[in-house]
Amino acid sequence: MSNGTYQVSATVGEAVVETFTTGTIILTQGFQQSNSNSTSVEELEVIANYKLFPNPTLGNATLELETTNTDADVSIVLYNAVGKLIYSKTIFLLKNVKATINLDLTNHSSGVYYVNVLDSKHQLAKGFQLVKK
Repeated sequence: MSNGTYQVSATVGEAVVETFTTGTIILTQGFQQSNSNSTSVEELEVIANYKLFPNPTLGNATLELETTNTDADVSIVLYNAVGKLIYSKTIFLLKNVKATINLDLTNHSSGVYYVNVLDSKHQLAKGFQLVKK
C-alpha cells in the first residue's frame, strides 16, 4: 500500500450521517445523493363515480360505485368508530356499469362508521364517513 489520498464513495440511502475517525482514517456513512434521479408512478384511479346516501342514515345506506374505463375487483369494508369490522364484501365491477351496495346499520348503535372501498391490491380507493342517527 502506497502513501496517498484515497476516497471511496457509495450511496445506500441511509438517512443517518455518522463520521468515525481513527488516526488518519475518516469514515463517513449516511445519506449521499449527489446525482439523484426520480421517477414517478401514476396511480390508476379505479373508482370514477361514487355516492353514499342518505348520510346521515336512520339504518340503511346505499353505496353506488362506477369504475373508470376498466373492470375491477373492489372490496367494501365497514368499520365502527372503534375499528371493529361490521361488514366486508368483495365485488367485481364491470367498466361503466353502476353497482349498488346496501349497507344495513339497523341493528347497530348510533354513531360514526367508516366505509372504505379497496382496490384489488387492498389499497384505499375511496373512503367515507357514514353517520347513523
